Amino acid sequence: MILLSGVYQPGNEDADGIVVTQNALTAGRGEWTMYVLTLAILLFSFSSIMYNYYLGETALRELIPSKIATHILRWAVIAIVLVGAIAPGATAVFFFSDPLMGLLALANLTAILMLLPTALGVVKDYTEQLKSGVDKPVFDPAKFPGLNLDATAWEDAAVNTDAAPARRRRK
Repeated sequence: MILLSGVYQPGNEDADGIVVTQNALTAGRGEWTMYVLTLAILLFSFSSIMYNYYLGETALRELIPSKIATHILRWAVIAIVLVGAIAPGATAVFFFSDPLMGLLALANLTAILMLLPTALGVVKDYTEQLKSGVDKPVFDPAKFPGLNLDATAWEDAAVNTDAAPARRRRK
């Protein structure tokens, strides 16, 4: 979009990325698109901050279950957002945060790969139930003793009690 609009001039290294994007969109579609892009950036940045804060607070509560630590994190996030919004040269933060987000993605991918055998086992159990004629497959924690699962976590889990819901078979 930027290259096709003609707004970008090679050699002009002073142009800020978002300003060039806004100018390109405005040149191609009109002045109103500047406000749409501004709103989109606002929503994207807000949701990104909230998501990363959620990840941080969840990890902190797991590592340090303390209300004081949670309050310190909250104030630190507010301070970081304020500094990032008003500090000159705050765009350098993005050069620091991008590699960190890449490391977070690698950590998540590692966890997903470690959970893959378990997930495949659960999916296999589900498909076997469907093939055997079960109308509504039910997760049975007893089939996965190595996972140390709490059977009461699933309301409709097949538990070896009289209160367990009966499985319905296809006719």
